[in-house]
Amino acid sequence: LNGIIYFIFLSTGLFACLYNVIPECANGAILVFVGLLLARQGFEETPERHYPCLLLGLMPFICNWAWLESDGNASKNMGVLSLGPSGGIVQGIILAALTAWAIDRKFEEV
Repeated sequence: LNGIIYFIFLSTGLFACLYNVIPECANGAILVFVGLLLARQGFEETPERHYPCLLLGLMPFICNWAWLESDGNASKNMGVLSLGPSGGIVQGIILAALTAWAIDRKFEEV
């Protein structure tokens, strides 16, 4: 259901309108809150042996954030900007998957 709603919002341009309606000071707090909830759920649902995979999967996002900060690009849209540069989402997924396969010693499946 969430995917369908996001698809409609993003493909019709309603997401940009909704993003502009929410006050700037609330955007950062909402992003942090949602991020913490997702991280908590990730650690609750993941076996303990895969905790390093979760942490390594976050590294591309942290690097993107640090890169944006170091260039002096800190702005109200930092959360949105850090989604795209250098494919952080795909890099995080691949890094976490490869680490999980290595921990589970499933080398022939890679």
